[in-house]
Amino acid sequence: KSFLEKRSWFRGILALRRVLEWHVVTFFLLIVASFSRQLVWSTVHTCRVASGVFWIYNLLHLTWELLEIWVVYPGIRLSHTAVCGFVLTVAARLLILIYQSIYLAWTYGAPGSFRSGAEEDSTYWWWQYIWLSLLVMAPYFVTTVMQAWPATTSWLYTSKNDYLQSFMNILFPLSRLYVAKEVHD
Repeated sequence: KSFLEKRSWFRGILALRRVLEWHVVTFFLLIVASFSRQLVWSTVHTCRVASGVFWIYNLLHLTWELLEIWVVYPGIRLSHTAVCGFVLTVAARLLILIYQSIYLAWTYGAPGSFRSGAEEDSTYWWWQYIWLSLLVMAPYFVTTVMQAWPATTSWLYTSKNDYLQSFMNILFPLSRLYVAKEVHD
């Protein structure tokens, strides 16, 4: 081993994060579907409630990032760009989570809180929430592309370009610890 392991139950949770994420998101969407059917929600209202899944994804990603920081420190020595990567990721995710919460709350608003055109205000804030949520989902889309075409993973992790490596070091601070960076088709 090249680093000191910090023993914690969080390692097990972090190892199963994709399974836990799948269960939480699926459970939420099943709840929305059942409430929609039982309470006879309109399609628009069902879509708005189901879009809360983006908020859940952001919260879970922030949780995984904080767990990763807890598990890693102080066991290994990270470069300054890796530490900046962790700080920027946590700060950006937290800021976006706060704005997502505000926009989603304003989507529903208190009855009579909007002046004239309450439906238009509600739709405007929901679309602000959706655009912000697409920004949050960008890393998931990038990961999907990297898994669909393994050659892109090899190219990104083994590139000698300094700018790309700095960018990767900020976005994925621990990517340099993986032994098998190259994927063979």
